[in-house]
Formats: sequence, C-alpha cells, structure tokens
Amino acid sequence: NTIILFTNDNGGQTSNGANNFPLQGKKGTLWEGGVRVPWVMRWKGEIPAGRVIDQPVIALDLLPTLIEAAGGEVSLDWNLDGRSFLELLGVKLKTTAVVEVPRPLFWRQGGIGGPRAMREGKWKIIHDRKSGDKPALFDLSKDVGESRDLASENGEVLKAMLRKLNAWEKQLEEPRWGPGASRKN
Repeated sequence: NTIILFTNDNGGQTSNGANNFPLQGKKGTLWEGGVRVPWVMRWKGEIPAGRVIDQPVIALDLLPTLIEAAGGEVSLDWNLDGRSFLELLGVKLKTTAVVEVPRPLFWRQGGIGGPRAMREGKWKIIHDRKSGDKPALFDLSKDVGESRDLASENGEVLKAMLRKLNAWEKQLEEPRWGPGASRKN
C-alpha cells in the first residue's frame, strides 16, 4: 500500500548549470522551463504499470490526490485549488466529487501587477505586466519552447483566456508577505 512519488516544485536554475532545453525559462519564471516538471507515481496494484497521461496537473493536486489515495474524502467545501487526478491514472475514484478535467491552470508571481500565466488545453498565455509587455500566446502542442507568439493571429482565444485569467486573479487573496504584499510589516 505504498505510494512512491517523484516530482519537483519548479524547473532548474540555469545559473547553477541546469539545462531546461527544449523549454524556455528557468526556476522563478512562468515559462515552461520554470513550471513544467516531471511527476512520476508508483502504486503497485492500483496504478497500471507504464501508464502515461498527457493531461497537465499542478503541485496543488498533490494534497487531494494523496487524501483520496489514503481513502479519505476531499470535500468541495474545502475550496482547494488542487484536484485529485487518480482517475486520470486509472484508479477507481473513492469519492463522488466532480472533477473538472481538463481544467485551466494558473500562475501568478508577486501579487497585483506581477507576471501571470494560464494554460488551457494546448494554449498558454504569459503576461509580464511589470515589463509592460503585451500578453503572449503559445500553442504548446506545436511549440513547447514558447518561441512563437500567436497572440496577433488568435485574438479571440487570447481574449477568452484573459477573461478567465482576470476572473481567477480577482478572487485571489493578496500576498501577506514578500513581493507584492498588500501590507508591510
């Protein structure tokens, strides 16, 4: 009944010799090289050997996944950002919680006005508001290195994603410490 899990919290820090190729970016950025990491799980008798999923998950999914694996029930009342992904791995769900899969993934650094990103399906937007850059849009199914900005060619996709990103960001509580903190100690 042992689950073996290997993952990381961020991409490699290139100043220390890490190489995230073919991904752009590094630790501390919202590019794929900063947020895309391996996630390997083994649970003998539950997860079929060799099972590979291409659905992106996020570190926030770890808690509800392990609670469910331990036989616990994750209540939607908890309002967790993460979701159990045992069903994606071929494990029979132990709860009746409705899971939105696929679902958009969101990132933000440093509070209001900081860099932010969103991934939905094959599309990803990155918006570094601190630099004054316009939002960039990438098709990760064809450009995992995020080298070709498709925002000007896919304006409707960009607008729809920005609406979702803005709505997500609006419901966030501002950081209480660090960059972007709304209050100072």
